[in-house]
Amino acid sequence: MPKHALVLTVGVGGADPDSLCGALKKSISNAHPEVLGLVLSTGSRPLALRLKDSMKDSCAVEELEVSDPDDADKTFAEILSFIRKLIRENQCDPDWFQVDFTSGTKAMSAAAVMAAVAAGVRELRYVSGERKSGVVQKGMERILTLSPVRVLAQSRLREAIDHLRHLRYGACLATLEPIPEQALPLEDREIATGLSELAQAYQAWDLFRHREACETLKKCSKSVWEDPTGALKPFLIPRERLGILERIAKDLLEDDKHRPLYSEDVRADLWNNALRRVLEGKYDDAVARLYRLTEMCSQAALQARGIDTANVPEDQVPQEHRSKYDFRPVRGRREASIPLQKGFELLRDLGDPIGELVQPRSRIGQMLGERNKSILAHGTAPISKKACLGLAKEVRGLLKELDPKLEQRAGDIQFPWINPVDFID
Repeated sequence: MPKHALVLTVGVGGADPDSLCGALKKSISNAHPEVLGLVLSTGSRPLALRLKDSMKDSCAVEELEVSDPDDADKTFAEILSFIRKLIRENQCDPDWFQVDFTSGTKAMSAAAVMAAVAAGVRELRYVSGERKSGVVQKGMERILTLSPVRVLAQSRLREAIDHLRHLRYGACLATLEPIPEQALPLEDREIATGLSELAQAYQAWDLFRHREACETLKKCSKSVWEDPTGALKPFLIPRERLGILERIAKDLLEDDKHRPLYSEDVRADLWNNALRRVLEGKYDDAVARLYRLTEMCSQAALQARGIDTANVPEDQVPQEHRSKYDFRPVRGRREASIPLQKGFELLRDLGDPIGELVQPRSRIGQMLGERNKSILAHGTAPISKKACLGLAKEVRGLLKELDPKLEQRAGDIQFPWINPVDFID
């Protein structure tokens, strides 16, 4: 069973230390702590000793004498460390923890509140009532409590927004989940709901689940698209561009009757995905996508000629070049499956200038060879940032040979808060 703890700041009491001592005793008695932490200064030590003596038989008492009661920053660090020490050494739970900031210097009270919020304690409290010379009069005390949950909720909301901005979808959703709805004002509740919907949509998109992403974005609540606070505006892709996302999902559809269409939109979307991996510093993941993009370029060029690299009939290859390809009997005819380098070689054999751009000795061909050293390919070494960016520039050039409008097309469907070229150029 976690222990109930109370940390209490102790002031000097001004002209009536007896009245302050009585008020603090009432707060302690009301809280029923098993562990009492007294935060004091040199000047308030006499009053703290009186409290300690009166409570020593009812609970464990520990002290923290702050080094400078007028330095809020330093006092915050000391109180936060003190709270963590009490939690650690006494098996206290933050959910069973209270902090009373009734007395002490303004810096001590402010520091105690900040430390309580930082430590995630359950409740803040202070003694109020009729005052004389700034001191609550004996018999007139009222104990008021408040929860830092509203402050924590705002902090979590900002943290969730930051997670989405940095493509940490799971972290965004996990940060939003424990926020009590009642802890947020109505407009912030709508932000939290919208943020959750957007995180799910962009996560699906990043995982190539384009149809799911499109449907999730379409179903986003009206408050998301009309967010009056502007907090969600950076994350909203224009509605009219959702049609592009639908086309990508349709182009990638594969079943018994349809083969994927390696369209300009599909290639631009995969290019964007690779750039996001660069942005995250996941260079091996980025290179895996760039390798696939290079292969997709040959597949797209061959597809335009009616050739499917998964099943290339012998009669689609010029007779004088057929010996280079591994044709095998399939359903009464001879077919070959064409990998990346062979795809560009076939384009050269067909007289397509695109085939000349990727050869074993070309710059892009040599850089693709570096991909084989990746632990995600055939090697054991991580890809360096320099190698990744070098390959990205070469692949961009190849993509633009097939689609001169690549960067405009990619910009239209990149996640709206990401500049698609900043981290390549």
